Amino acid sequence: MTNFDYIIVGSGISGMSYAHYAAKTGKQVLVIDKKDYAGGCVKSLRHEDFWVELGGHTIYNSYMTFIKTSGTWDRGQVPPPQREGSI
Repeated sequence: MTNFDYIIVGSGISGMSYAHYAAKTGKQVLVIDKKDYAGGCVKSLRHEDFWVELGGHTIYNSYMTFIKTSGTWDRGQVPPPQREGSI
């Protein structure tokens, strides 16, 4: 049986952010979720020939610090946010 330092209920951006930082400090982390995918309100769906991205507002408005410190910003995987009101 594995012992965990933290058991996180919910694999949305908050739960996954906390799990990321806890694991970086060497803690044993288990993330559980009732759905069969991680991400909470942040997810991609396919509709006919198009991809639909849901939850982007959550990332840009609330989690910019996490994006910048997780390394995805530096690797060019996340485009910089636009000024409010711009396209």
